[in-house]
Amino acid sequence: MPNLPENGEPTPGTVAGIVTRATVEKAVTEVPSESTKANAGIGPGSGAKLAAKSEANTWFGESALSHATTGKLNSAFGYGTLFELTTGTGNTATGEAALISVTTGGNNTAFGGGAGASITTGESNLFLGFEAGNEEAAATNNKLIIANNRLTPLIAGVMSETAASQQLGFYGTAPKTKPEITGATATVKQLAEALQTIGLVKVN
Repeated sequence: MPNLPENGEPTPGTVAGIVTRATVEKAVTEVPSESTKANAGIGPGSGAKLAAKSEANTWFGESALSHATTGKLNSAFGYGTLFELTTGTGNTATGEAALISVTTGGNNTAFGGGAGASITTGESNLFLGFEAGNEEAAATNNKLIIANNRLTPLIAGVMSETAASQQLGFYGTAPKTKPEITGATATVKQLAEALQTIGLVKVN
């Protein structure tokens, strides 16, 4: 522990009264001794339940990864991030309460305050922006949401290793597979109607 003052007196190079021995000791999480497999983090109440089978978890922020037990390869940065996670693996949450409800879900990524907050067991989702994906079902998988609100995403999609299964939608339009136009020559109307199905144009 650094040589910090006990009573809040200023430390050279810091803001007066902010950094003290007491505040540092409160902030640094003491992971149980059996949890020695590259877990590291800081924040009151964070990472407190990590057990021997947990591995390579990283967190920063109060109550981050508070309920994690045997989860692995999770990264949580911000107040309450991955708060409910227990055994999930490979999740990354950045921003206050991002992926806060995930329990056993894995490989989810969320950037933004409250992003992906409704997901619990879902996997392989990507949420970008404030409250992006907050209206998704708890078990949603492979969803892409880019938004700055919970209701109307700028871009929404379904991701897949198979191109034919991928879906995309713009401006609040529900994701759909790639439009197809049959025939040797396509009219302007056909092209416009195809683009309209994924929300890129509006045909009047």
